[in-house]
Amino acid sequence: MVPSVSAQAKPKVLMITGPTAVGKTRVAVEVARSIGGHVASADSMQIYRWMEIGTAQPTVEEMRGVPHYFMSIVRPDEDYSAAQFGADATECIRWLLGRGVVPMVVGGARLYLRSLTHGIFPGVPKSPEVRKRLLVLADTEGAECLHERLSQVDPEAAARLAPGDLKRVVRALEVYETTGTRMSQLQTQDAPDSPFHFVKVILTASREWIYERIGRRTREMFEMGFMDEVKRLLAMGYGDDIERIKANGYRETAALLRGEIAESEAFERMDRATRHNAKYQLMWTRQEKDWHSIDVESLPPEETAGRIVSLFEAAGRHGPGAGA
Repeated sequence: MVPSVSAQAKPKVLMITGPTAVGKTRVAVEVARSIGGHVASADSMQIYRWMEIGTAQPTVEEMRGVPHYFMSIVRPDEDYSAAQFGADATECIRWLLGRGVVPMVVGGARLYLRSLTHGIFPGVPKSPEVRKRLLVLADTEGAECLHERLSQVDPEAAARLAPGDLKRVVRALEVYETTGTRMSQLQTQDAPDSPFHFVKVILTASREWIYERIGRRTREMFEMGFMDEVKRLLAMGYGDDIERIKANGYRETAALLRGEIAESEAFERMDRATRHNAKYQLMWTRQEKDWHSIDVESLPPEETAGRIVSLFEAAGRHGPGAGA
C-alpha cells in the first residue's frame, strides 16, 4: 500500500462555498486579488455554454481580471459528471500550483466539492431505457416526485441532492434500479485521501436575507436580457435540454415564451424554485463540520474577504479545513 501524503507536505487550496446569492463571486474575487489566486468554478450550472445570464456567470467586469475556469465548457445537451469535475479540477489545481498561483475552488455544487476533496464513485454504465422512463415520469408528475422516490430507496443520496437537481436525482435512481445498490453505498468506495490541503470556508446568512437577494437577482436577470438568451437557446434547438438540466428560470421562461404561463407566474415559479435550492444549500452547509463558517449578512464583501485571507494564511496543517 502506498502511504498517504502527510498534511505537512500538501499544497494549500482555498475552497469557498455557500448558498446561491450569498455573494461568493464578489468575495472570491476580492480574495483572489489579495493572494494571487485563480478561481475554479464549482457550479454545476455555470459549466453550460450560452447560458451566462440564467446561471449567473460572473461578467468580465465582475471578475476584475481574475481568471476563472470551468465556465461555459459543455453544451446544454452534453453530460458532465461530478466525478469528471473532480478529475479535471485536480489537474487544473496541479497546473495552477506549477505556475505559482493559489488555486481557489468556488461554488455551491456539493457533489462537485465532494468529488474534489474525497473522490467520488465514477458510476455504473448508463441505462437509456431506465433514464427515459424516469424523465417521462418527471414530466408527467414533477421532479419532486422523483426526489421523493429517491428518499425512499436512498435517503442519504436524497439528502445530498436538491429536489430541483433533476439530472442527478435521475442518475441516482438509475444507479439503484440498474444495480439494486444505493448510490450512496457505492460512493463509500471512493478515494480516502487527497493530494491537497483544503482550507474550506462557508459563507452563510439568514434565509430571509438570501431570499431577498434571490428576488433581486431574478429581476436583474431579465434586465440583462435573459429572455433573449432563452430565445436563442430555443432557436438553437435546446428546448428539451434546458428544461432537463433545470437551471434557474429556463424552464419557466421557455413556458412564458410559448404563452403557457403569464409573466407574473414565471417570476413566482423562478423565485420559488431558487429559494427551494437555497434552502437545501443552507441546510447542508450548516451540517458540515470541517469548514470555517462566516456569516456575511452584516459584513461588507471586503471585510469578509479579509477574514478569509487571514484564515488561509494562518491555516495550520491540522485543524478545521485541513486535509481532504
